[in-house]
Amino acid sequence: MNINKKNFCNEIIGLTALAIYSSYKIYRKYFTEIGRKCEKSKNPNLCYIQVRIEAIKKQIEFLKNNIRNCNKEEKPIDCKDKIERKINYLNNKLSKKILKKKKYLRK
Repeated sequence: MNINKKNFCNEIIGLTALAIYSSYKIYRKYFTEIGRKCEKSKNPNLCYIQVRIEAIKKQIEFLKNNIRNCNKEEKPIDCKDKIERKINYLNNKLSKKILKKKKYLRK
């Protein structure tokens, strides 16, 4: 019985990690696809900042949608905690990027 519980816990950790990793892949894909256009823009630095902001928003949106899947797990609180910590980290990162954009626009 203990082996099954251990395997089940590993699956929960695996699903949570998969959700976080998938959100990162979404960020990278979005940033790579749209970021290429910034090289040709009049103001590439501002363009890159805006693209990163949108990519982080997409990553947060993906994680918020995936947090619902935690309800199906045996330990939904652990799953939700991990994903919420990642969302909080990304929100902090997003606010820093927005501040950077505002400072850049003031110049």
